[in-house]
Amino acid sequence: MPLFGTDGIRAVGYDLILSKLPLKLGWAIGSLSPKTVTVARDTRLSSPEIEEQLTRGLISHGVDVICLGVVPTPLLAYYTKLVGARFGIMITASHNPPEYNGIKMLNSAGEKISHAMETKIERLTARATYGKIRVGTVCRVTDAEERYLNYLSTAHDADFKGISVRLDCCFGAAFKVAEEAFRRFGAMVTADCSSPNGSLVNVFSGSTNIDFLAGRMRRSDFIGFSFDGDGDRVLAVKDGAVFSGDHFLYYISDFLKKQEKLRNNTVVGTVLSNSGLERSLSAGGITFLRSDVGDKYVLELMKHSGAALGGEKSGHILTDGFVLTGDGIRGAILLLDALKHSTLPPYIPIPQKEINIKVKDKSAVINDNRLTETTAFLSKSFVSGGKLLVRESGTEPLIRIMGEGNEQEVDCFLSILKNLIKEINDNLK
Repeated sequence: MPLFGTDGIRAVGYDLILSKLPLKLGWAIGSLSPKTVTVARDTRLSSPEIEEQLTRGLISHGVDVICLGVVPTPLLAYYTKLVGARFGIMITASHNPPEYNGIKMLNSAGEKISHAMETKIERLTARATYGKIRVGTVCRVTDAEERYLNYLSTAHDADFKGISVRLDCCFGAAFKVAEEAFRRFGAMVTADCSSPNGSLVNVFSGSTNIDFLAGRMRRSDFIGFSFDGDGDRVLAVKDGAVFSGDHFLYYISDFLKKQEKLRNNTVVGTVLSNSGLERSLSAGGITFLRSDVGDKYVLELMKHSGAALGGEKSGHILTDGFVLTGDGIRGAILLLDALKHSTLPPYIPIPQKEINIKVKDKSAVINDNRLTETTAFLSKSFVSGGKLLVRESGTEPLIRIMGEGNEQEVDCFLSILKNLIKEINDNLK
C-alpha cells in the first residue's frame, strides 16, 4: 500500500511512532545522500517524538539536519529554498483532528515532491535497516520566522493601517507568525486560539470549523481569517459570509490583472471549484483551468499553463513568489489587499454541497461498479444542470461526495449515493 496520499503521509500520530515509520523514512531519505534537510513541525503532541525518530534516521546517513521547530508549512518551504536544502520535511496532519499526524515532503524549490520521488522513497522505506554509516549534525535555528516575515514585507506593498482583522489560528503552527505578519502591515489584530496547544489543534476551530470564526466576528472587524493546523490554507469570513478558496481566486485574480501580474490571464482551480467561479472569471476575460484535487496538481497545471495564480476551494492559495506552495498567510494578505481596492460585484457561487462517509476500504468502495454506474446515471439526470463528484479522501478513511446545482436535486442525489456507499461498505469483509 502506498505511504503517500494526496498530501503526504497521514495516520494516527502514535501509530506512526509505534511502527517506527518516521525512523525508517528518515533512513530512506538519508540514503539518497542529501547534504542538508530542513525539518519543521506543527503543535501536535506526537510531533516532537516523530521529529526525534525522523532526525535519528537522517543523521545515520550523515545528513545535516536543520530543525526549525514549530512553524507553518509555507515558512518551511521558504526556508528550505533559501538555505539550499535538498528536502524540507513538515511533520503535520494539517486540517485533521489532533490525534492524527503525518509527514509532508518538499523539494529544494519548496514545492511538494514528485510522485516519482514519493515512489522511490516508499521503496527505500520498505527495506530500511538503519545501519549506522556516519553521523550527521542537528542544528536548531531561531531566525526562520524573522526571515519569512521579512520576505512577506518585501513581497507585498500593502498598508492595512486602521483595518481590524480577526484571526483563528486553531492552536496550530501559524499561531505566532500570522498575527505578527498582519501587525507589520499595520492591521489591528485580534487572534483567537493563538497558543501552541497540540491537544486542541483544529478542535471546533480552524478552517474546517469556520463557524467558530464566524461566531467570534465583531462589527468593527473588516474581515476574519481561519487557518488550518500547518498554515498552508485559509478561509475567510466577511460581512457574515464565508469566503472559500474560490472567493480568494475571484478577488485576487482581478487585483493581479489590474497590476498586469496575472500571467496569461489564467487561473487554475480544481474539479471541486464552483462553476460560478469559472463563469465569473470568463466574464472578466480570464481563462479558468481545472486540475485534480490537491495543491501539487494545481501547481503542475500552473507551471504547464504559465498561470501566476491557482488554488483549491479548501483554501490552498498558490501565487508567484520565491516559492510556489500553498500559503495561508500570504493568501490572506493578498485577499485583504484585493478587497481594499476591489470594485467587483460580490462573488455568488452556484449552490454546492459536500458530504463525507467513513468507510473500511476506500479503494474497494470507490471502485465498486454499482457506485460508478449510479454516479454516471445521476449526473445525467439533472433537470436544471449540475454535477456530481465522488472521490476518496487523500488523508482520511472517507469517501467524499460533492453535488452542485439545484439544491433539491443535489440533496436527493447525494442521499442516494450516501445510502449506496453505506450498503457497499457494510458488505465488505
